[in-house]
Amino acid sequence: GGIADYAIDNETAWIVPQEDAKAIANKVLEVLESPEKVKVISERARALVEDEYDWDKIAKRMQKEVFEPVL
Repeated sequence: GGIADYAIDNETAWIVPQEDAKAIANKVLEVLESPEKVKVISERARALVEDEYDWDKIAKRMQKEVFEPVL
């Protein structure tokens, strides 16, 4: 679904294999040991969400791309 659109490993999120406890533990340690990286990734993620998932922008894009062509 939509998560794949914005969850990019080490850019806007931290992704680990499903049900891999060791990978999860290692990623948690990495996050705890890298506060600057956490800040950068968090800022990127927030900027992406604010830019791409703002409801006003989505509504305008839907109007232009979906509704106007059929009306």
